[in-house]
Amino acid sequence: MKTLSLFLLMICFSFTIQAQTLEGNWVITIPCDCSDKGEITWQWQVKADGTYAVDINVDGTVEVTGKYWVDGNKITVQNDEGCTEKGTYEYTVEADRLWMDPINDPCEDRKPPKKVFFTKG
Repeated sequence: MKTLSLFLLMICFSFTIQAQTLEGNWVITIPCDCSDKGEITWQWQVKADGTYAVDINVDGTVEVTGKYWVDGNKITVQNDEGCTEKGTYEYTVEADRLWMDPINDPCEDRKPPKKVFFTKG
């Protein structure tokens, strides 16, 4: 019985770890005055090596690259070019959603005005 309980606990723990990972592709569509559609879609590819790539318009072209650091439920991001100042966000991963809440980000083109979510994709 102890073995079964331990096994079930390990399975639950592994699913929790997997569900909370930032790694992968995340997509967000936000309103803007920058297109005829009145919105723009970004794909944020978060890599295991601590780097990321952003494909604006999800057309296969990477426009932004950078580095990130995670500390608990906070993530700090820094673009390689353009506005290279660090931005800090509180984040939560819930199933196929990544919630990002800006704490401090001096880069206006990167910072959302409030808490937003990305979907897995």
